Amino acid sequence: MIGHRIPATGGFPFHGDAAVDASQNVRTTMSRAFADVLRELSGGTIYEDLGTQLGEVVTGVLETGKVGELSLKLSIKPNGEGSVQVIPDIKQKVPKQAVGSTLFFATSSGSLLRNDPRQTEMPLREVKHEDRPVKDAANG
Repeated sequence: MIGHRIPATGGFPFHGDAAVDASQNVRTTMSRAFADVLRELSGGTIYEDLGTQLGEVVTGVLETGKVGELSLKLSIKPNGEGSVQVIPDIKQKVPKQAVGSTLFFATSSGSLLRNDPRQTEMPLREVKHEDRPVKDAANG
């Protein structure tokens, strides 16, 4: 027997590590802690990945001030008599900084240019800076 049966209380389908069977109004409790099972998924890589990805989400949230998400979905498939396959699926949403746009001008051949090809360029030159005393308008 995997767990033991105790009378259900409350209206929630899950409470701690216990699941409520509504048809029989009893709660089945796992005999092993969920964290122990989590540490063993995919040879421990899921547990490590969750820790790494949680850090990435928290960093993104602190940098952007936006909401991030990390979720773990476990699919449980029957695998024959008395065994199951547990298939983990991690979804991560790291908030990102907004990236600004850049203005380009398109040519008829499809090239992108920073300067408008229809506008003539002004011949700009560097002006030599001379060190002269600053004149005061009040004293001439």
